[in-house]
Amino acid sequence: MATSGSNRDKEADFTQKRGKTYYDYKGHIAIDKNSEVIKTVEFTKASLRDSKAFGQLIDYNEEAVFADKGYANQLRRKKLRRKNIFDGILLKAYRDKLLSQSEIRLNKLLSTVRNKFKRPFAYMKQNLNYQRCSYYDLKNNRFEFIMAAFVYNIRKLITALT
Repeated sequence: MATSGSNRDKEADFTQKRGKTYYDYKGHIAIDKNSEVIKTVEFTKASLRDSKAFGQLIDYNEEAVFADKGYANQLRRKKLRRKNIFDGILLKAYRDKLLSQSEIRLNKLLSTVRNKFKRPFAYMKQNLNYQRCSYYDLKNNRFEFIMAAFVYNIRKLITALT
C-alpha cells in the first residue's frame, strides 16, 4: 500500500488497517508462482475492498491462488474449486464463527507460502524507496506503482538469468 500523505489528493480516500486510519491508495499484484515475477498489477483507491480488485488480478488459469483474508468470499472459493485451482486464500473469522485451531494452523501454513509473494512490496519499499505516492492523482500514482513493479520484474529476471 502506498500512502499519499496529504488530504490535498482529491482522488485518494480513507481506509483503516489495524485500527489506524490512512488516507491513500492500494497497490495489488498477482505473481507467477514459479518465477516470482509480477504478472498483473492493479492500483485502486484505499476504500475499495481488496476483493473488488481480485477480478482484475486473476484469470482463473492459475494452478493455485494465495491471498490474504481480504480476498476471501464463498463464491470465489466455489469458483476456484470448480476450476480445480488450489484455494490458498486465508480463512476469515466472522462475528458468529471464530476460526478453529485447525483453521488457525492452516492459515499459518498458507501464510508461510504467501509471505514469499510479499517480497515485491518489500523490494519497492527498501530498494526503490517507494514509501509514499509522489503525486496528487490516481493516474500518475498508478503509473508510478506500475513502474516500480516493472523495475522489480527486471531485477527478478536479471537475477534469474545469472
